[in-house]
Amino acid sequence: MISLRKKFSLLAFSLLFASAANAQIRQYVGIVRGQFSSDFVKKMEACREELRGKGYVSFANTIDSYLKGGFGSGFVYAAEDGTKYVITNLHVMMEADEASITFENQDGTSETRKGLKTFAVNDALDIALLAFPKNEGGGIAEAFRSQKAL
Repeated sequence: MISLRKKFSLLAFSLLFASAANAQIRQYVGIVRGQFSSDFVKKMEACREELRGKGYVSFANTIDSYLKGGFGSGFVYAAEDGTKYVITNLHVMMEADEASITFENQDGTSETRKGLKTFAVNDALDIALLAFPKNEGGGIAEAFRSQKAL
């Protein structure tokens, strides 16, 4: 029997391969950046100031680095109904309210889509499924409408 991890890996590879077979891979794989909520940022900044006040400057600097945010890769999957999703790692989205994804165009320019919301997560596999805003259109995102769900 195939483990859940292997099944998900096969699904992810299949999705990535299907996308790459129909277009340039850069149109389907992008850089995902999570955006922290303003409440989370305020709490972390207060913690940072408390640490600085007590002389723990290196720990305070670590918080500054953390608040600059991280990033990771993500690839797009389109369901039959046209809803588009981004599959990325859960650790990219930890404490983030929403995310953006940036694609590189063939001419070297880039295109960013904002407002992606976490749709589903799997802690054990470190996977997050992000949904594009409803009825998003235009640009690269339109190319995903023609993809079929597996």
